Amino acid sequence: FIMANESKVIQIGTIDLHGMTNDAHFMYMKDVENAMETDKVAKTMERIQANVAILKAAVDKEDEYLILSKKSQYTDQITAKDKERDSIFRGYRTAVKGLLRMPVADMAKAAADLWQHLKDYDIDPNMQLERETARIMNLVDDLDTKYAAQVRKLSLQPYVDALEAANGRVNELLATRTDESAQQIAGALRKARLASDEAYLDTVCLINAIVVMGTDKDLTPLINYLNANIKRYKEQVMTRAKKKDDDKTPPATGCPQASASSADGR
Repeated sequence: FIMANESKVIQIGTIDLHGMTNDAHFMYMKDVENAMETDKVAKTMERIQANVAILKAAVDKEDEYLILSKKSQYTDQITAKDKERDSIFRGYRTAVKGLLRMPVADMAKAAADLWQHLKDYDIDPNMQLERETARIMNLVDDLDTKYAAQVRKLSLQPYVDALEAANGRVNELLATRTDESAQQIAGALRKARLASDEAYLDTVCLINAIVVMGTDKDLTPLINYLNANIKRYKEQVMTRAKKKDDDKTPPATGCPQASASSADGR
């Protein structure tokens, strides 16, 4: 990963910036920014620090939109309604379990039917939201049809109605969370990543140009750190391409050229 030009000067290598997920891209940029800002030699060089200041501003903006992309305006509402739904579901499950010991045979039988029904669906309130929502939707539908008699016999209809209402609201909020504002945030994050990429490449090109032209200040420790970081991200963080595609990867050069960054990385 450490490449030398014809004069054997070690330079900062290349990395495929658009191949990173949003989180990985931000962390990579933050690592680079910190390294360039705190390196004891680089921080004495005004030209480098001027570029680092631009990179820092771009990374801060990327962080802002990254946080917004994870926490939409509906997240708090979903969390609150999910908590309410889970409380109702736990109450229903506890009620059914308690009725298993009813001394009245037909009521105990109805409770046993509903308990088996719960076991069949195996709903965990801590499971992934969409999965839990779908399972409760089907469970409630069964309780309103297939198991309606058992529900009436055990007077559990208030639980069923409350669970259906709460689950329906969660489902509505989940669908709404991917609205136009969320798409706008995603677009802003893509632009922020592009700005970070541009500032990063400008700074890397500047450092590589400085070392190629020759300087009395030794930037080798910083370059070695950045190249080690590139190697770590390629090997441990980024999704590796197929073997046949690896041969097509351009070698690192004195001034890295990276594809435009995308905020759609997963």
